[in-house]
Amino acid sequence: MPTFEIGLRVVNPNDVELKLRGVSYTVTLAGRDVITGAGKELPVIDSYSEGTFTLTAAASFSEGFLIMTDLMKNPRDSIRYEVSTKLDVGSIMPAIRVKEVGEISLSQLR
Repeated sequence: MPTFEIGLRVVNPNDVELKLRGVSYTVTLAGRDVITGAGKELPVIDSYSEGTFTLTAAASFSEGFLIMTDLMKNPRDSIRYEVSTKLDVGSIMPAIRVKEVGEISLSQLR
């Protein structure tokens, strides 16, 4: 399974520091989970500030292959993506969940 590093930026708009215990995330393309990852030993994000950190991600070759096969059979101009992230801030507070969805244009790749 191929791995690579990705950078994440966390913004803390609150008046208390954010002590991150862990993070997990999934990137979905066309309904298939193609990238997953998790990390710990994350920085404390001070109040009203932001922090960045790097995580190792793993790409699923088989899911990527199935997406490419589907795109060859059913060409289209865009593909839907979803990025789901869960930030663990400890046992007292609930996890912070962030989800972003959108479309990636494929028309420029032709």
